[in-house]
Amino acid sequence: METKRSKSVFSRLVALCLAFVFVFSMSMTALAADVPLSPDAKQSVTVGGLEPGVQVYLYRIVKVNIQDEQPASPVYLWEDGVKGWVTRQYSDYIGTDGEVTQEFQELNESASTAFWQTLAAAVKSGDPDLPAAYEEITGAGENSVTFSEVIPGEYIAIAKNTTGVKVYRPTTVSVLPSYDEKTDRWYLKDVTAPTMKSTEPSVTKTVDEKSVGAGDTVTYTITALIPEYPANAAHHEVIVADALETSKLAFNNDIAVKDQSGVPANITEDYTVEQNASIDGKQYTFAVTFTDDYIAAHAGQNVTVTYTAEVTREAVQVNDNTAVLIYNNDPYADAHQTKDSTVSVYSYGITFNKVNESDKALTDVQFELYKANAAHDGVDGNALKFTYENGAYKYDPKAGTGTTSTLDVDDSTGQIKISALDTGYYMLKETKASDSGQYVVPRSMILIFLSDDPADGTLDNTSDASISGNENVISIVGNQAAIKDNTLSFTVKNTPLDDSGLTLPVTGGMGTMIFTIAGILLMAGAVTMIVVIFRKKKA
Repeated sequence: METKRSKSVFSRLVALCLAFVFVFSMSMTALAADVPLSPDAKQSVTVGGLEPGVQVYLYRIVKVNIQDEQPASPVYLWEDGVKGWVTRQYSDYIGTDGEVTQEFQELNESASTAFWQTLAAAVKSGDPDLPAAYEEITGAGENSVTFSEVIPGEYIAIAKNTTGVKVYRPTTVSVLPSYDEKTDRWYLKDVTAPTMKSTEPSVTKTVDEKSVGAGDTVTYTITALIPEYPANAAHHEVIVADALETSKLAFNNDIAVKDQSGVPANITEDYTVEQNASIDGKQYTFAVTFTDDYIAAHAGQNVTVTYTAEVTREAVQVNDNTAVLIYNNDPYADAHQTKDSTVSVYSYGITFNKVNESDKALTDVQFELYKANAAHDGVDGNALKFTYENGAYKYDPKAGTGTTSTLDVDDSTGQIKISALDTGYYMLKETKASDSGQYVVPRSMILIFLSDDPADGTLDNTSDASISGNENVISIVGNQAAIKDNTLSFTVKNTPLDDSGLTLPVTGGMGTMIFTIAGILLMAGAVTMIVVIFRKKKA
């Protein structure tokens, strides 16, 4: 139908529609074919950027005055359900006839975003009491929803996220008139829609050293991305919690929090700390809860939580440590979502046994273990201290009551088991010879090398054990010590010289060679040959 409106009025309508579209800088527009404008015109709208299982509601906030297949003045009117709220909260934005005022249309992006987020929070709280005009949910494997037959207007899209990890912010959806000069007609225009605005929080935990031994202090760093919540969100809690294996890693209670620029946060003002915290039925060593102001000021930014822990003698192999980011994934519902990150540190062990020339275990011998010096030809400091528990010597540098530096062979296994060691070089020294034959304490020591680089809890093939410290003793070469996971195993063998015939015997079986090392040591007319047998295979 041909209109009788003047050219100046028509121009103002076009300008008004363009200005109104411009003010919705946070909006998504319809993604469909152009639809000629009429009072009955409908358009389909696709909202993207979603996770499966997210419910999206469209609330119509502004309606369009359409007459004779074109907009009529006043073009934009507040929906009846929100008129009272706008009048009470933003009286400058509503005219005497319920129209959207020029003041509202001239809002900058920041003010416009604040208005829509405040309105969304009010709608979710029930004041104004505005029912959703449309609602859809994403299916399995889907990342968008499509609303069909949406009538013209300005809508606010609010997501209900029950199971997803993203935090969605309300986003306006515009289904508004657009004039096409080529056809001289008005349409509900097809314009590509951006995605629903959201933040996906994350957490990553790192440690400064993965290969550790008892007594070491390790530094943990937790990096968490704080989600961006809409203004006036009813629920916006952010917590960083940590669960240590406290029997293996003793928490030093030295938490430090910094923003992504490295500026320290202030306890109480910016965050609080609860030790032995219980959250959603789970126990944590500590929990850092950020204040509302800190969350708002650092929305969409990374923060770091660092602390240290001391490795105990119970750290016998893999020592796991998990950090958890706990947050409200729905700003309008009291529901938590979690993300976690686990990092492991590793400790290592040595297992060996002493046998005679007949491969019979010698249980009445004693050893000491030292850290090797820089040249790897002697010891560095005193013999290491251990606590003996459950058939194993656990390295215990605190050297308290009950610790010992003397390593006795276990009568039931014929072995000496050592745990909670770091990687590096060690010296094993026999301090008491067997009384069951003509044996003496050897002058040489066994050099042990434990290597795990990069650290994964399994010793590298370069880990080794060899005779050191006596020119008359031949060092073992090649891969002869046995490796299983984090433990290096070998056998020390004594052979009297009379039985050896001054020849180094070599026996083989299953790919394992036994090397006998001859060293002539005179004591009371006796000759002792110390033989170290190594087997090495990466398990």
